[in-house]
Amino acid sequence: MQYNLAQWVANARKQANLTQEELAEAIGFSGKGSVSAIENGRNKPTFDIMVKISEVCNYPLPYQNQVINNNATHIQVGGNNFGEVSYSNITENNHAFINLDNITQQDFIKPFIVKVPNNDLHSEGIFKDDMLTINPNITANHGNFVLVLSTYGRGLIAKLFIDLKNQYALKHNESNPELMPDDARIIGVVTDLNRKFG
Repeated sequence: MQYNLAQWVANARKQANLTQEELAEAIGFSGKGSVSAIENGRNKPTFDIMVKISEVCNYPLPYQNQVINNNATHIQVGGNNFGEVSYSNITENNHAFINLDNITQQDFIKPFIVKVPNNDLHSEGIFKDDMLTINPNITANHGNFVLVLSTYGRGLIAKLFIDLKNQYALKHNESNPELMPDDARIIGVVTDLNRKFG
């Protein structure tokens, strides 16, 4: 779906009750001409500029509007492409869910679904009650969201960081990434995110 970015910028600015000059100053442009050029379709804003406008005007990015209105067919969160998104076909009645608080020691051989128990990764775009498909057959890479299993049988969704020395660190909440404990193992990579709205 193509968005009318010129109209989006104009709507964001008007909702915030800002002039073109005020918006230009707030996002670091030198004059209102740059905002005018975007609103008239002569220039297209970069994603960074769109994020600044969204933050300054407290106005959702175009893809956020589409997700909120349940029309999204694609979501990109935290650098991971979660592909197709569905809204109503994932229910606890028609899929087996793995409880993250008590994962039995087993060999995972096919993809399965886990329900996110909290909002610890909300800054990465993963929220409580999101349904995540975990694929145990994919090798985890830097930047992937993964399911990690501790020796105590507790599962944890985290963002994986791998440094130049091949050391693994996990970001599982708002704090900085922490080195992955020796007794933890990566079960699989998050490949799909399903979210219910309404």
